Amino acid sequence: MKKILLSIVLSALIGVAIGQSFSLSNAEGDIAANSVLTELVDPATGQFNTHIYVTNNSSSMLSVLVKKVEHYLEGDMQISICWAGNCYPPDVFVSPNAEDIAPGETNMEGFSGDLFINDGVGITSTSYVFFDESNPSDSVMVIVNYIVTTTPSSLTLSNDDGNLENNGTLIISGDPDDESLISNVYATNGSSKDIDVKVRRIETHMPEGTSSYFCWEQCYPPTTNVSPTAMTIAVGETNINFSGDYLPSGIAAEATISYVFFDENDLSDFSTINVTYVASTVGIEENLNGVFLSNAYPNPASTVVSLDYDLKDENGAKLVIYNLLGSVVRDVQINDAIGKLKVNVSDLDDGIYFYSLLVKNETVKTQKLVVKH
Repeated sequence: MKKILLSIVLSALIGVAIGQSFSLSNAEGDIAANSVLTELVDPATGQFNTHIYVTNNSSSMLSVLVKKVEHYLEGDMQISICWAGNCYPPDVFVSPNAEDIAPGETNMEGFSGDLFINDGVGITSTSYVFFDESNPSDSVMVIVNYIVTTTPSSLTLSNDDGNLENNGTLIISGDPDDESLISNVYATNGSSKDIDVKVRRIETHMPEGTSSYFCWEQCYPPTTNVSPTAMTIAVGETNINFSGDYLPSGIAAEATISYVFFDENDLSDFSTINVTYVASTVGIEENLNGVFLSNAYPNPASTVVSLDYDLKDENGAKLVIYNLLGSVVRDVQINDAIGKLKVNVSDLDDGIYFYSLLVKNETVKTQKLVVKH
């Protein structure tokens, strides 16, 4: 079983770990590939620098280029990149020069992404992609959201599982053949006045062939990035009318979309949630005699993760959680035919895990779980 699970895990990580020669970090530690890095920026600084270190994990010398992909620039903000000993103007999106990084070495000084605020407030989003000049498909990316404001947000975001961390990440999982993967987010007005709230969608990473749309008062087509009209949220009230829909169109991949809820009369007052949509054949229910297991929630989890299940009178079921090496870290027997299972993950290290429902030693479902304290 361990070998089978490890094979599933490795298949799920193709394009993230296998064949990837690079890893990223900063002064605070490792940066996961394709993750969202949030930079909190004081508008008064005028310029803000994001320093990222690049490590060559391969056995060969690599000539590395960097590409800037701008998803959204607020107001007159601009972004430039510095790499291979040179800084380039904002209209340069790929570094003209490559930096040679030896096997096992980390470039500690070579890269910075520089945000020029230009008296703006709000969110600016970009991606930095580091790739092998001789093999552009060998690459690693990080998404950076610059949160430029000193105004405490009046809006608290939540969903059915509880409050969501401002600028945090929410994972929504599903099957590539699902019509859509949906994130439902509630916005609560914690201020002392009514707020007219709009929503901005920022597609930070969209696999080719996929699309998205969102609903706020009404549903808008995929070409709409900002809700044309605002919804007034009264003092202390919660609006539950938002949904973000991701259409995987049969493509097994991950997409990341940021949704910004903002006061249309004060652009410095906003809250953001970054949603990673995981459309994967890993975790498809095999529908063993109608057995059902919900996706884990909350996900990411910090203390306890919950799952709803219906075994349809099947006996001999258990939930098993594995780490990335395929080692079992939890083995929970399920005694009741239907109910909710709660599993303590407070002592697990931060990282990616996989959980499987086994019925009579047959795997019914396997899905990804993220633990983050």
